[in-house]
Amino acid sequence: MTAIIPTNCSRSLPDQDQHRKRRQRLRLQQKRHSPLHCMLSMIVVVTTSSLLVRSFSLIATTSSYLTRSFPPGSRNTFTACHKSPFIITTRLQQQEPVIFRSTKTMIMAKMSMLKMTTTTTTTTSDGDDNDTLSSLLGGRNLISIEDCIKASKFSKKGDDGDNDDGVIAERVVFIDASWYHRGGRDGRQEFKNGPRIKGAKYIDMDDIATTKELFPNLNPKGLPHMLPPKELFAATMDALSITNNDHIIIYGKGGCIFTPRTWFLFRSLGHDPSKVHLMQGSLEDYIKEGGDADYEHTDDLVEAKTLDLDGEFSYKARDAMFVVDMDGMKEALEDEEKDPLTSPLILDPRGTTFANGHIPGAIHVRYASIHKPDDALQIKSREELEEIFQTAGVDVQTDRQILCTCGTGVSVCHLVLALEECGRNVMDGKTLIYDGSWAEWGFDPDTPKAVSK
Repeated sequence: MTAIIPTNCSRSLPDQDQHRKRRQRLRLQQKRHSPLHCMLSMIVVVTTSSLLVRSFSLIATTSSYLTRSFPPGSRNTFTACHKSPFIITTRLQQQEPVIFRSTKTMIMAKMSMLKMTTTTTTTTSDGDDNDTLSSLLGGRNLISIEDCIKASKFSKKGDDGDNDDGVIAERVVFIDASWYHRGGRDGRQEFKNGPRIKGAKYIDMDDIATTKELFPNLNPKGLPHMLPPKELFAATMDALSITNNDHIIIYGKGGCIFTPRTWFLFRSLGHDPSKVHLMQGSLEDYIKEGGDADYEHTDDLVEAKTLDLDGEFSYKARDAMFVVDMDGMKEALEDEEKDPLTSPLILDPRGTTFANGHIPGAIHVRYASIHKPDDALQIKSREELEEIFQTAGVDVQTDRQILCTCGTGVSVCHLVLALEECGRNVMDGKTLIYDGSWAEWGFDPDTPKAVSK
């Protein structure tokens, strides 16, 4: 007997589900092996790999930049944790460590820190809080009124020149060096009465000096305003709360001429020459341009006779350098007789008194020609100064020594300043001032003298 199975017989429900799943797997396998599917898969893999490579590259580059941007000992430090490339630890201005555990969060954090680092280390020209004093003053001798006003915000640092964390802070100290050689004006009294640049100190070149009264053995002739011994200078700096790290900006009131003498004083006694500056203009100009000033009376001035010169000093001074005495000047004249082509040049910046008597062979370069005719507190440009020396027959780059002399060792400092502004290295020992100058030479009966008609 033959069994007949009807063609429209339906499968049971479980069989239908298995058959449907089997067909879905078959279609999926066919798609996976299709050319289009393989191409799309490769594109996804390549794109994902490229993104991962770029992400790790960004992490490595940013990490390297941050490591360089936070030098050892700085307040902002960066430390990469080597246990995992996805964990970094940062400490910003003594804050607690922050841990980022995802790549995206870490990249965003690093970019944020990169922005903070750039803000911390970039200097601007508009005098905002991100300027550093060194970048603003740039080791220059001559500082404009505008830059002096910008620098004045650095005078608000602590008196000890340190931050709370022990890092030495940059600070500026303004020095009023107003001194008058004629006319009866008293720079010390005018400083007491005000106005003065806010927070400024006063140095009297007649008092902070090797006077016969305090140092009879060092100055038996009683010569005026001779450079002080290092003990007096160091004691003065301590009394004025000035440190070796401070930037010094020297200024004077209108009518004052000889602020370069105080500029030379600091450099000669050992202050960093890149941190000793002269303001281009007067106190009155500074106030007119918006600089802060004190107008109250003050008696907070230093007097040499009140200082203890036998103790330990915080300020590190040295014996005066870049000076020559009378014996050195006599030797220069002897050398001139032996070999006039290699002997030292002698320059004298005095005015009309030069003609009445000077050291034989001295070249006359008037100090009044070095500053601007309408403002004695502004030095001329390098081009103008070079022309002045060239006209006088002076090669500022000569290997010969240049010995500078004047009336009392004051205006002579204009010459040193002008020579340096023209590019001469005045710190190599070949440019010296004769501190005794004509006050010593001219009144010594045994020294040769010359006059001009």
